[in-house]
Amino acid sequence: TPWVAGAGEDQKCDWRRCAGCTECPIRLYECPSAADGPYVMPSGERVKITKAPSGKLCTLTQASSNISGQTISPVGRSYDQNDWERVAGAYTHLNYDCSENDCYVDIPAIDDEQSSTDAFQLTSFDSSERVVGSDRRAVSRFLEQATFGPTRR
Repeated sequence: TPWVAGAGEDQKCDWRRCAGCTECPIRLYECPSAADGPYVMPSGERVKITKAPSGKLCTLTQASSNISGQTISPVGRSYDQNDWERVAGAYTHLNYDCSENDCYVDIPAIDDEQSSTDAFQLTSFDSSERVVGSDRRAVSRFLEQATFGPTRR
């Protein structure tokens, strides 16, 4: 692989490893395990993201920090081996171009005016770790994260 020196956004393309390339290949990101925590995604780049494994929810979010705390904005999601899909919010314009196992998406660039602490993150949730027996709160929490929220039915 031509990607070296670090992980995520800190990686740099080593052109010596990419003989004949006019640009570095698109990076592939797998949904992290729930225990690993979020991966920081490169802003302003086209990336390939694997679909969430069975029983898992994988989310793409924008994390913004300021003096009053951190704000998490939804960008996209994949769950139970389904294609990546748009979610309500500021990023409904993003298109996910999916194949059998993964999807391409253009991660928006973060404006220079925004804080340097802003980042796009890839995070996973494992439904089997959260649902125990008939714990309605755990089921409700998972459905809140994996769907568009509660309904009146």
